[in-house]
Amino acid sequence: MASYPLSEKKRTITSLAGGLGILAMVAATATVGCGGESGVNIGADAGQDGNPSQTAAPPQFDPPEGTYFTAQSVTLRTDTAGATIRYTLDGSMPDAASPIYASPITVARTTTLKAVARKDGWNDSPVQSKAYVIETPKGDVAQVQFSPGAGKYSNDVDVALSSGTDGATICYTLDGTAPACAVDAQCAPGSLTYTSPLSIPKTTDVVRAKACKSGMLPADPTLAQYVFSATAPAFDPPPEKYDPLNPVQVKLSTGTEGAEIHYTIDGSMPSCSSPNVVITSGTLPPFERDTHVQAVTCKDHYESSGVWDAHYGHSTCEGTFGIADQSDLQKIAHCKEITEHLSIGSGITDLTAIRHLQRVGQNLIVNAGPGLKSLHGLEALTSVGGDVKMTGTSGASLQLDGLDALRTVGGEFTILGTGVTEWSGPPRLAQVGSLRILGEAHLRRVGAFPALATIAKNVLVQTSPELTTFEAMTNVTTMGGEVSVRFNNKLTAVLGVPQQLHGLFIYSNPELTRVVGKSTTGIEGPLQLQDNPKLAEVELPYLGHVTGEVFLQNLPALASLQGFRRLAQVKNLVLWGDFGFTDFRGLEELRHVDEMLSIGTSSAVELTGLDHLISAGSVDISGNKKLKSLRGLGWFTRVSSDKGISISGNPELADLGDFLDVIEEAREIRISRNPKLTSLPGFTVLKKLHEKLEITDNDALPACHGEKLARKLRDLGYAGEVILRDNNGTGTCN
Repeated sequence: MASYPLSEKKRTITSLAGGLGILAMVAATATVGCGGESGVNIGADAGQDGNPSQTAAPPQFDPPEGTYFTAQSVTLRTDTAGATIRYTLDGSMPDAASPIYASPITVARTTTLKAVARKDGWNDSPVQSKAYVIETPKGDVAQVQFSPGAGKYSNDVDVALSSGTDGATICYTLDGTAPACAVDAQCAPGSLTYTSPLSIPKTTDVVRAKACKSGMLPADPTLAQYVFSATAPAFDPPPEKYDPLNPVQVKLSTGTEGAEIHYTIDGSMPSCSSPNVVITSGTLPPFERDTHVQAVTCKDHYESSGVWDAHYGHSTCEGTFGIADQSDLQKIAHCKEITEHLSIGSGITDLTAIRHLQRVGQNLIVNAGPGLKSLHGLEALTSVGGDVKMTGTSGASLQLDGLDALRTVGGEFTILGTGVTEWSGPPRLAQVGSLRILGEAHLRRVGAFPALATIAKNVLVQTSPELTTFEAMTNVTTMGGEVSVRFNNKLTAVLGVPQQLHGLFIYSNPELTRVVGKSTTGIEGPLQLQDNPKLAEVELPYLGHVTGEVFLQNLPALASLQGFRRLAQVKNLVLWGDFGFTDFRGLEELRHVDEMLSIGTSSAVELTGLDHLISAGSVDISGNKKLKSLRGLGWFTRVSSDKGISISGNPELADLGDFLDVIEEAREIRISRNPKLTSLPGFTVLKKLHEKLEITDNDALPACHGEKLARKLRDLGYAGEVILRDNNGTGTCN
C-alpha cells in the first residue's frame, strides 16, 4: 500500500559533486545555516590550517520531513564533493562519534533525524534537523469514480469525478502522467485539483485521477478512456422508399452535434475534406433518379463514421414476377432486386428495360421466343439465389451474351434448347450450384468459363448432337459433385476435368477421342469411362486415388493406360470388353484395390503393369479372350472378400505364374473353364482358405493337381467345400 504523501517513484540519489563553498572570514567556531542549526566544527577532523575559508553544503533529505503512514527510507546527500555526512536519530547533535551516512536510513517510527556535512579543511555545514512522524492511518481513501464512465460516445460529454470519502481532494492529470498527492493532502506539482466537470474531448480523451485526504492512505490511481466516433449519416428518404417516378430530394443527418457531413453524388469517394458539406443536418439539391449518394460524418477529435452510401433510382421489388410481353417488362423497370422468382416469357424481344436489375433472390427463367436474340439488358445482374434456366421455344436462336456482371448462381444453371451455337459462360461467373447443358441442338462448343472456380454440385452435358468440345471446367478448383457427359453424338473432347470431384461418368459419346484433367488429383466416388469407341487419350497424370469404382468398358481405341500413371488406390478396378491395349502398363503405381479386381477383356495378353499390386478384396479374371499368363500379379499376399479368387473362361490362359504361390489367405478359390491350363502352382505360402475350393472343367489340367491342392488344405485344417471335376489333362503330378 502506498505511503502518504505518495511518492510515485522513490529516488535514490548518490552524493553529488558540490559547488563552491561560501568564502567568508570565520571569527568563531560556528555560523548560522539557513533552515538548520549552527554550523559547527565537530572536533579532531577539522582542517589542519585551523582557519577554514569554506563551509560544506548542508545535507538534503529525500523524502522531506512530514507525516507518513509507513516506514520511510530516507536518502541524504550534500552538494559538497568529498564531504562526509554524520547523523543521529535520537535528537542529539551529530558529532565526530555519530554514524557516517553510507546508505538510505530506515525510519520506522516517529523520529527526529539530524545531519551535518563536513570536509577536511572546511567549516562544517549547519546541522539540519527533520522530523518524520509515522502514524497509523485512519483508513483508505475511496477510489475516484467517473460519470459518465469510460466508453465510446457520439457526442461531447462532461465528466464528473467523485470519491466515496467525504472531504477528499481529487487530483487528476490529462497528459498521461500519474496523479500524485502532496504532504498536505493536496495535489502535488504536475497534478490538477478537480473543481468542476471536465469537458471531453475538448481537453483530452484519457483522464487519470486519485483521491487524497489527511490522515488516510490515498486511493490507487484510476483511469478512464473516452473514444469519440461520429455517427453514420442517415439518408431520408431511404432508397427503398423513394418515388421512382419523381425527382429525389434527400436529407442527410447525423446524431453527432456540430459534425460535418461531406458527400458526393458523382461516384467519387467522399472524405473529410470533400467540398460538399452539411452541418449536423441538411437537404441536398434535387437530382434525377439513378444517383449514387455517398457520405461520411466528420468532427474534430472524433473518429469519422466511414463512408455510407445510398443508390437512388431503383428499388427492391418483393415477390414473384411473370413477364409475358414487352409492356409487362416496364412493371419491373425500376427494380434493382427481385426477392423471389423472375420468369421471362417468349413474347419478350428486348431486355434493356430491366438493365438496372442486380439480383434475383430465387429463380430466373428465360423462355426465349424467336424475337429474343441476346440477354443484353441483364448486364447489371450479379447474383441469382436459386436456379438459372435458359430455354427456348421452336425457332429460338438466343445467344447467351449479356450476363457480364453475373458472379454467383446458387442453384442449377441450365441451358436447354436455346439455339445458342457457342458459349464460354458469363465472364465473371465464379460460383454455381450445378451446370447442366441439355438438348442444345445447335451448340457446337462450350469454351472455358474464365472465372468459374467453384461448382457446388454437379455438371451434366447430355444429348447435344452438334457439341464437339466441352471445356467449361478448365479453371474449376472446387467441386462438390459429379461430372456426367453422355449421349453427345459429335463430342470429341472433354477438357479441364476439375482437381477434385465426386464422380466422373463419360459414356456413349461415339466420336469422343480425348478426356483431359491435368490437375485432377482425386475422385471421391466412381470413375466410369464406357462405350466411347474412339476414345484414344485419357490424360489424368496426377490422379492418385479413386474412392469408388474405376470402371472401364468397351474403349477399343484406348491403346494405353499411361494416363492413369499416378493411380495408387481404388475401391474397385473393373476392365471389361474391347480395348486397344494388350497389357496394363501405366498402372505401375497401383498398390491397393479395396474390394474387387475384375478383368475381362478381348485384348489383354498379359498383366504386366499390375506388378506392384499388393492386395485386393477379390480377384476375378474371367472371359479374357487373349490372356495367356497371369505373370504380373506376383506381389499379392491376401485376398479376403466373400468372392475370393476366380479365374474362369480364359481360352488362351496356360500359365498362372507366381500369383497363387504368394497368396497367404483367401475366402474361396475357383479355377474353371481354362482349356489350355496344364498345371497349378504349389500354393507354397497358403495358410488359410475359408469356404470353398473349386477346380473344374479345365480340359488340359491333370486331375491330380486339384487333388494335391485339396490334400494340402486338409492338412492345414480346412473343412470347407471342395469341388474337383472334369479336369481331364493327361500329365502327371510330382
